[in-house]
Amino acid sequence: MTDYLAPLIGHMRDWHLSPGHFVERFGQIILIALGESVVAIGVGVGGLDLDPTLVVAVLLGVTIVACVWWSYFDWVVYVGRTRLEEATGTQRAALARDAYSYLHLPMVGGIVLFAFGLKTAMHDTSHSLAAVPAFGLVCGIALYLAAHVAVRLRIGRGLGRGRPVAAVVLVALLPVVSTCRPSLHSRLSPWSASR
Repeated sequence: MTDYLAPLIGHMRDWHLSPGHFVERFGQIILIALGESVVAIGVGVGGLDLDPTLVVAVLLGVTIVACVWWSYFDWVVYVGRTRLEEATGTQRAALARDAYSYLHLPMVGGIVLFAFGLKTAMHDTSHSLAAVPAFGLVCGIALYLAAHVAVRLRIGRGLGRGRPVAAVVLVALLPVVSTCRPSLHSRLSPWSASR
């Protein structure tokens, strides 16, 4: 808590940071969170029989993790670093505080929520998800995207189109998540029964 309140109270006096090092460290935090999502897939499928539904679920999970990775490490990370390098003094410190210390927290939280929902979804692909894991699965990525849009706004690159639309669509899909999974399983289960 002190780490988040002190910059507001002290107005970041005597803050000196290396933009390249700062951006790299926060990128590594995102990578660790994404790694936890991959681990969640492995833990979720541990000990389960391999069937087409499970394979589809794993592939979708890995695809989403890869898309989140790509959305973070595309051009925005480089623009953020450039903005930090161009800024000086308290302006640089305020930009680092806002775009990285504060706005990366909900990004990481969203990835962790997604990992929780993903792990739970992998346990049983034949039944619909409970409310909390379904919320984590879709709203975790929506939270990540919303925070990413906020970072983009803070570094002065505008709202964009893709990420805000995707975040809204994901939140709108929350009621659907718990009802579409059994139909997928029922379509693929005849294949597994014929093996």
